[in-house]
Amino acid sequence: VQKNTIQWPRGLCCLGTSTPFVFGGALGRELEVYSVRDQKHCQTMTVDGLRCLSGSEGSGRTFAASEFSVFAIAPVPYESQLQKLLLSLRIPDALELLNANFGPDDPQRETELRKLHMLAGWSWFVDLQFPVAFQHFGLSDTDIQHLLEFWREWLPPNFPKGPNRPRLPKGVVRPFSSSSSSSATEKGKEGDGGGDSPTTKRNKAALFDFIPSPEPLRDFVTRRLAEKQRAPKETGAAPEKPLKSSAGPTSMEGLSASVAALEDLANSSLATFLLKERAALMGPGRGHQREKEGSS
Repeated sequence: VQKNTIQWPRGLCCLGTSTPFVFGGALGRELEVYSVRDQKHCQTMTVDGLRCLSGSEGSGRTFAASEFSVFAIAPVPYESQLQKLLLSLRIPDALELLNANFGPDDPQRETELRKLHMLAGWSWFVDLQFPVAFQHFGLSDTDIQHLLEFWREWLPPNFPKGPNRPRLPKGVVRPFSSSSSSSATEKGKEGDGGGDSPTTKRNKAALFDFIPSPEPLRDFVTRRLAEKQRAPKETGAAPEKPLKSSAGPTSMEGLSASVAALEDLANSSLATFLLKERAALMGPGRGHQREKEGSS
């Protein structure tokens, strides 16, 4: 694969790497950070009296030394960066971040991509952009039972109750409570991602914190519309130009009309999604069993 040449803005005195970044230091104070994947400039840092750099792939850190001090430069955890992008609905940037951290041959790439689509779907769901949310759900391993809890009033009485919080993907565990034993915290359990440090486990689990707990769809839409209208006033930021489906009028009549329109949009999006996912709803092996019964 052909790569671009990095044009360092100043004369270099030292180089260092910490996947997926490369660092270049100019004698004196400036430290430039570039992406290894696309050679784009990411950041400029200041280290007074910079003399040399040394990478440490095992720890994921790069060490910068001046005449009298040594500084450790650690990248922001992937999960923290991803969460920030998702909450800002910067989905293309989130995909770029994934590409920078999981190359085409990385065995974790497919799992991480499906997880990203699930989280992107919930980001759009919370923003009341239902059609695009369900497009992402269709590319992921979304917990359908948790999703259907927003439509609980329309489900059969004997339909199994879904979890209040979605099931996390394999390899992701919620942080242990303070009452857990220290040995469990350090070692984890077999199959639960126990090889990760407690901090990494917290970062991975925190990605899922913004997924909403189920409530009746109309209540959810009404609450989110009100929150989106209040947000600019509370933060002091200028309101963004609203998307068509999320533009909410101030009158109660208009608000009710917007809620009803968004409900219809959510219902149609769910119906389209479930038609594509009907095999999954039948349960593991049941689709194959029905085929055998029909041929007998």
